[in-house]
Amino acid sequence: MTIAFIRHGQTDWNAALKMQGTSDIPLNETGRQQARDAVAVLADAGWEVIVSSPLARARETAGDAGVDIAGGASTVRQALIAGVIDELTLDIAPVLLGRGERIFDSVDSFGFEPVEVLHSPLATHIRYRRGIASAEAK
Repeated sequence: MTIAFIRHGQTDWNAALKMQGTSDIPLNETGRQQARDAVAVLADAGWEVIVSSPLARARETAGDAGVDIAGGASTVRQALIAGVIDELTLDIAPVLLGRGERIFDSVDSFGFEPVEVLHSPLATHIRYRRGIASAEAK
């Protein structure tokens, strides 16, 4: 398996050497060109999965490509609030890590329908898709 880390394009904060972390700073013109160049390279590379953050600059870099967002409750919550998820798989296991974290806090509406549920002795896996009415409202 080959894993590649490809950074989003440049932002004005990058150019000014400012840390941006999870601040949702948009790409600048240089970054948009870098994103177009990256999409051209990635389109022919035959990637099975591209994993990205839910930030606007990452979505812009991905273009029309399907993007998988992997992460914990905080990452998924940010993506739900941003409205960038069309399909969601929750893997539920009866294990509490630390104090736990509530995945749907601050999410105004869920708008997803369950399409598949798989059970095992150790976990339940539920796959949701954005509801038809929710998708048409986008």
